[in-house]
Amino acid sequence: MKTLIAVKSCNQHWMAEYHDPIKATWAKDIPPGVDLRFFTGNSASWLLYDPAIVHLNVPDDYMSLPLKTKAILEWSLKNGYDFSFLCDTDTFIIPRRLFSSGYDKFDYAGRFGPKHPVGTTFNYTDKFGKYPNCYPWASGGVGYFLSKKASLLLSQDTPSYWAEDLWVGQVLGPYIRSGEIRASDLPIECDSAWHFPRQKYGNASYDPRFGWMEQMYADHR
Repeated sequence: MKTLIAVKSCNQHWMAEYHDPIKATWAKDIPPGVDLRFFTGNSASWLLYDPAIVHLNVPDDYMSLPLKTKAILEWSLKNGYDFSFLCDTDTFIIPRRLFSSGYDKFDYAGRFGPKHPVGTTFNYTDKFGKYPNCYPWASGGVGYFLSKKASLLLSQDTPSYWAEDLWVGQVLGPYIRSGEIRASDLPIECDSAWHFPRQKYGNASYDPRFGWMEQMYADHR
């Protein structure tokens, strides 16, 4: 089985050295059969060279993350991966736990949370609009797994939601409900995967200079 860790990045994050704490910490513990790549868009790509970076022909801004996610999955399919774990540059993981979580039994797995069970719908509202009959989605910050089957379904869709994890949930939701694909709310949050806790740092955005990634690695080795 061939698995990809796809870190959703951008040229700005590469320039600000967001990749370095990952490489210096949990990336060193990735098991055999799992590959790590950082995915950026097409702005100023010619400035960068790093064999771990994949430059995609999509915009590199935050609001284009659904397009970048689709392009990541197309790349994953093209390169023969059976599963992809998508996460952010401010996601910390413990590989030995994450890759023994049972993700490979499902097509879509991650932290959905207890509020809305997988396969149900609810009315959702955020600053960009209202979404009636919305399907739950796995957190993009904590990270989520997609099988080859789920990746193919997503690669055939045109993103129409502003958030990549919201988009993934809406595309796959009907297939989960019909039983065509299997999904699971895996208990990985704060066990094998963490998203940067902004509130701990005065609600500040993640900055690799905080040393959070290094401290997490020291605490969980």
